[in-house]
Amino acid sequence: MPEKGYRIHLVGRISLQYYLITYCDRYYLLNYANPANPSVYGGGGAINKIKKWTIYDVDLEKNKFISMVNKYYLTGQQDNQCGWLMLISLILIPALVRNSNKNSMIHKFMEDHFLLNTGLIIVGLLIVVVLLNMYNKPKIDVSNYQKSILESVNIRPTIFGRAFAYLIISFSILFLLFISVFSCNIVALIIWGYVTFYYLFFNRFIVFMLDEKFHTSKRFKGKEFFKFIDKYLRMGVTMNLEPGDTYMLFKQIKK
Repeated sequence: MPEKGYRIHLVGRISLQYYLITYCDRYYLLNYANPANPSVYGGGGAINKIKKWTIYDVDLEKNKFISMVNKYYLTGQQDNQCGWLMLISLILIPALVRNSNKNSMIHKFMEDHFLLNTGLIIVGLLIVVVLLNMYNKPKIDVSNYQKSILESVNIRPTIFGRAFAYLIISFSILFLLFISVFSCNIVALIIWGYVTFYYLFFNRFIVFMLDEKFHTSKRFKGKEFFKFIDKYLRMGVTMNLEPGDTYMLFKQIKK
């Protein structure tokens, strides 16, 4: 018998770190992406690896926080659309690289200074990390609010699933960095080395996914090998959900 859980409803974003949500008809601040926490970057930012989330009860001051809400984030559906665009770029840009003028000054410069290009991408990444920590505003003193934990009841990734998710995302990020630099093409460098690379590395600050609907099915019933592959290619996100359209469900644990 599965544990009883309830879904969360997103109201909006309050800051880089906090989102305003409703859970069981009460308003809470959800600590979603703390820039000071290294685990929110890169492969560590995959939300499906996290079973517990910290929330703060702000129901008595809900109007104050509702007035602070903004929509500066992407939904899971919009993130999927971005993923398709990235996939299309991986298909189209190699043709552009093959047909580019290898005798141009830009090509020769990039070919001779690939370490400089790599360094610029990494320095830019570090600058963004610093800026995220500097401009994580408004500052909210959450010590004034009752703290509790939301624990997932229908998403239970295994150790292997968590490791697999981390490795796949980390490998994808490093792969994009590698091909963007060694393609010696300015378009590939911008799209793969900066836009896509940064999007994946800082994805936790861009996309909110805890209120997304997932669709599961029994299409792999009786085919254990394919069930296993399907489970971990999707990185454990829907591995414990019942067939059909459903949401991530949570139970509240008082601290």
